[in-house]
Amino acid sequence: MSETEARKAVETFFIAFNAQDEEALKNVQHYPHVMIANKKVFIMKDPSEFINYSKGLSEREGWHHSAVESLEAIHVSDDKVHFKIEFGRYKADGAKYAHYKGIWIFTREKDHWGLLARSIYTP
Repeated sequence: MSETEARKAVETFFIAFNAQDEEALKNVQHYPHVMIANKKVFIMKDPSEFINYSKGLSEREGWHHSAVESLEAIHVSDDKVHFKIEFGRYKADGAKYAHYKGIWIFTREKDHWGLLARSIYTP
């Protein structure tokens, strides 16, 4: 059951992220939140730090939305799931401009699943 619930949280994250729904993004991640990308470690202490980062994608990259291409649970417990994930970033015209692979860690805290940490890279 925990894997199913965590998968639903992944879907919820992408829906919230693509909509840039600040309230939903606050609820689908746990804080502090750790992101490893571009050989840097980002520790976001509260939701506003992640929201500020994600809002800049449109300006920096011409980002319109992201989509999961593959998702595999590689470690599963009652309160934590590690996913191997691949996703793409797309422009408004549907052109894919970036592809990422990574490990995302979802945890259950107080009966709520959220993204706690992730590491992504461009293959």
